[in-house]
Amino acid sequence: NNQRMGCAASKAAAATSSEADLKALAGLSDLDKAKLSAALEGPAKNGKKIILAHGWYPRHPWGEEKWHVSLQKHLESKGCTCVPDMKPAENVAPPEAHIKAFADLVGEVDENTYFVAFSMGNHVTMRFLQTLAEKKIKIGGYIAVGCWMEPRGWKYEPEEAAKSFTALTNWKDLDKEKLNAVVPKMMMLIGKKDPVVFANTEIGQTKNIENWKSVFGDKVEVQMFDFIKDAQDDGEKKGPEWDQVPAYLFRDHLVFIDLDKEHLDVIDKFVGLP
Repeated sequence: NNQRMGCAASKAAAATSSEADLKALAGLSDLDKAKLSAALEGPAKNGKKIILAHGWYPRHPWGEEKWHVSLQKHLESKGCTCVPDMKPAENVAPPEAHIKAFADLVGEVDENTYFVAFSMGNHVTMRFLQTLAEKKIKIGGYIAVGCWMEPRGWKYEPEEAAKSFTALTNWKDLDKEKLNAVVPKMMMLIGKKDPVVFANTEIGQTKNIENWKSVFGDKVEVQMFDFIKDAQDDGEKKGPEWDQVPAYLFRDHLVFIDLDKEHLDVIDKFVGLP
């Protein structure tokens, strides 16, 4: 009996609470109701779809690239729909398998679709974008982060993955005409002394920019930052396969950093966000 009485009392209290909530809602103005609805539902979708492609598989698993995660949260807070590249093909797979896996993830593409690719992910992205030319599809734009056309030449991967890596990074095989038919605007977001670019010098980065412009021409917008300006060399090395590059330098390759307002503002402007 006591349990039944307690249950009935709880139901009565819940009903009273619901009635009070309904009365409170009824007293709200239309504007306040709209604000409440927006707060509950999150930011209104703006129709923009952002594809986030991470680096060489499996060297940069999703979540390790902090800037990627922070960028996704930022874009979603502004109403964008983000599609993170979380299920890549195996790093030993042939190029076609990488492109197929990426295409399956991306889905439908139109002029409100933007691609943000990191490092090796740019080579998969560009080869996928080429395939859209035959369908006469144009995207909104393409941002290449920590991007390079020619790696520095140290041993990136185990021998069994070298064939796939070499095939995907043979940038001189890219079809410039197809790429430019699909990509209306393109931006490089890069570090001045990125250790993956030539001799990690500003001169090396200048050559890197020239290579990208040889593919995309004058539509390339370059945003170059000094991501390691406040970093200290703690003496940590990445190991012989990374050519004994100090770990702190990899901040200029944007591997372990969050993007700050300066960088996010550049991306917002490119994508057309307020």
